[in-house]
Amino acid sequence: ESYGVVTSPVKIRRHFDSNGNPQFFADQGAIDSGINTGGPVRLPYPGEAGERNNFRGDGYFDIDTGVAKNWQIREYGSLKFAWETYNATNTVRFDPAAIGSQLGSGNLGIASPGLNNPGLLVAPRRMQFSLRYDF
Repeated sequence: ESYGVVTSPVKIRRHFDSNGNPQFFADQGAIDSGINTGGPVRLPYPGEAGERNNFRGDGYFDIDTGVAKNWQIREYGSLKFAWETYNATNTVRFDPAAIGSQLGSGNLGIASPGLNNPGLLVAPRRMQFSLRYDF
């Protein structure tokens, strides 16, 4: 099975479809119904390889942050408090390899697992606190 061939501009709009799934194409139905008529994406002719890597998914984006404070307790030692946050912006990123790419299947452009955390759609924001005493 070959890749589809783009014959006219394909509108890309990241949104949620009626089932609540993340969708990357503005009108997935027009693409699926147009594969036989030739627009905006058509099936490749026999022996034709089609096009690859025309559409890109999300890139990886993650902001981690942390703050720490040390207190010297005379000659007895020191106390350190730290606060660290992972995925501070709580940004959703989807795995491009898991975006539906099968023409006519009904799941074209629908993303499933997340890139930040493969088992979830969103890698949740996580925070951790620590208190350390050195002597």
